[in-house]
Amino acid sequence: MRHFNQIAAVGLTLVILAVARPGSAQLPSVPTAREPVTNTYHGVRVVEDYQWLEPATNAAVRDWTRQQNERTRAYFDKLLFYDGLSQALEQLIAEESASYTLAFRRGETLFALRNKPPAQQPVLVRLKSVYPPALRKVIFDPNAWNPNGTTAMDWFVPSPDGRLVAICLSEKGSEDGTLHCFETDTGRHLPDTLPGAQYPTGGGSAAWKADGTGLYYTRYPRPGERPEADLHFYQQIWFHKLGTPESADTYELGREFPRIAEIKLDASEDGHWLLAAVANGDGGDFAHYLRNATGQWRQLTHFEDGVKQVKFGPDDALYLRSLKNAPHGKILRLSPIGQNIISSQSAPSLVVDQTEDSKRPRLSELPIVVPEGKGVIQNFEPAAHGLYVDELEGGPSRLRFYRHGQPKPVEVAILPVSSVGGLHCWQEDNVLFANTSFLVPTAWYEWQP
Repeated sequence: MRHFNQIAAVGLTLVILAVARPGSAQLPSVPTAREPVTNTYHGVRVVEDYQWLEPATNAAVRDWTRQQNERTRAYFDKLLFYDGLSQALEQLIAEESASYTLAFRRGETLFALRNKPPAQQPVLVRLKSVYPPALRKVIFDPNAWNPNGTTAMDWFVPSPDGRLVAICLSEKGSEDGTLHCFETDTGRHLPDTLPGAQYPTGGGSAAWKADGTGLYYTRYPRPGERPEADLHFYQQIWFHKLGTPESADTYELGREFPRIAEIKLDASEDGHWLLAAVANGDGGDFAHYLRNATGQWRQLTHFEDGVKQVKFGPDDALYLRSLKNAPHGKILRLSPIGQNIISSQSAPSLVVDQTEDSKRPRLSELPIVVPEGKGVIQNFEPAAHGLYVDELEGGPSRLRFYRHGQPKPVEVAILPVSSVGGLHCWQEDNVLFANTSFLVPTAWYEWQP
């Protein structure tokens, strides 16, 4: 925001001085023909004289644009201060501070995207500290990978030990992504390449196996597996073992999912549990599935259960943000992590043993660790000894820490009338979060309880 205002101010000065310069009216104008076109919008007829200028590829429009540019350039070239203003603008843009998007924590290391103009694409880095001057190491630079600037990182996920990272790359804004694997220390590109892991119809995701020898990933149907019209739907979960051909990958889950399913994968911190959040398109309904270390999948929630978000806690528990009978949201706790949930309204889960399932708790029986309140719960993050909850109250955010066993939450100090984004627990109960307001640009902050 600061740099935008500076550039806008310089540009405004340029316009004011240019308009005030004597003799500006002497430049010949470019004639613009009127070609009336009548359109009807909701029963109202509107005549537009210059609609013919909309198609930029039209030869007449291109010629008109060329003449306008030549007239403008002829005037600017005569301004004595023009070169100085141009240099000042270039300097302002070049000196813009880098911004970071924190994405993953692995031990005491943070993985983040670093965006610094004039680079076309953000760069993947790892940070050993959150305080400047933070020592950063570049893991992958798409601008060096493709100097044309057309290669984008759709998403990435590091292995549990941070030694490897899987990066989904796509070209020219297509979001048709292929999954690549890299060593974080050396940046070496591994031969493992997995096409069809990402597409705009349902996105994509991946999660590593606990020992880093392979990863689970979303995969769209291959030609011949589905009709051509369905090749960008029916997303499934597959497993790839590093060092093996993609043709040897094995199916895990998803053949029974809806055509418009969108899958998000997340692994527990130790990598032994895998969570799949399955969205039923963009309607806001989710089903959740849990895979244990032996390879068995269990369905936790169903679309009709009203559970919108599930996260692993460091205390061998799962935390669920539910809107069931709580339109502002509440957070439930399931412990131990391996217990299965059968909703009273839902069909049986993937587990066949109904006797075993009958002994497991229902959603309505889970303890409420954060009750519904005045604010709408937007996001939450489990910490070592509690939960951080980001709530929306009439527009601005409110961030609070619900310590386990304490009746009242602790208010986290944030900017007045501001919004909070991205919660990352750091060193047990410390939390990192992005905060921005109308007066202060976005920055990352740490709060220590």
